[in-house]
Amino acid sequence: MFDAVWTHAIVPPVTAVLTMTVSGAMVSIQRRQSSNGNDCDYRGALAADRVTVSGVYFCTVTGGPWYWEATIT
Repeated sequence: MFDAVWTHAIVPPVTAVLTMTVSGAMVSIQRRQSSNGNDCDYRGALAADRVTVSGVYFCTVTGGPWYWEATIT
């Protein structure tokens, strides 16, 4: 579990609490307490490098599915 901040040049920052679970190659992230009211559920798979993750997510306000990719460090 960790705190996250999204920044953009023309809108205020968004904060949320993320809970990440990794099971084998599958990654699940729950975004809760989002400051913009847009809680999301992310699902993805680890690539062969075991640090790159990609998948889809759905949100309470913006719907989905939306594509996402991240690097776990």
